Amino acid sequence: MSRFISEIKVDEEDLDIFNHVNNLVFIKYLERARFDWYNKHDFQIETLINKGLGFVLRNIEVSFIGEGRLGDVLTIETSPYKRGNTSFTMKQNISNQSGILITEAQTTSVMIDMNRRRPIPLIEEIGKHFG
Repeated sequence: MSRFISEIKVDEEDLDIFNHVNNLVFIKYLERARFDWYNKHDFQIETLINKGLGFVLRNIEVSFIGEGRLGDVLTIETSPYKRGNTSFTMKQNISNQSGILITEAQTTSVMIDMNRRRPIPLIEEIGKHFG
């Protein structure tokens, strides 16, 4: 299974009133890293859409362990975890520049027929990455 590393630098707009990264911003970081993983593994979203295919996020579990601060360079590790009949699950970890784990997440996405808006079997282009 192939993991991928993304990096994001924390900007001022990412902070909340407590002067650390807002929890919703962490969700955005995780999404951006998943799309980095898709692009790295030749999942052209536009090609999927042209075929009438897509995937939707069904579930996300996030544990906020530490905090991100202004100027931090965060490393997001995204790895395939589990393959289902119509779904796939990714594990993601976010660490700061000191290597301290600050967020753990697991996401499950479901393959869908974009016209019928119904689940379909996971296509092999995605499934092959989930051992």
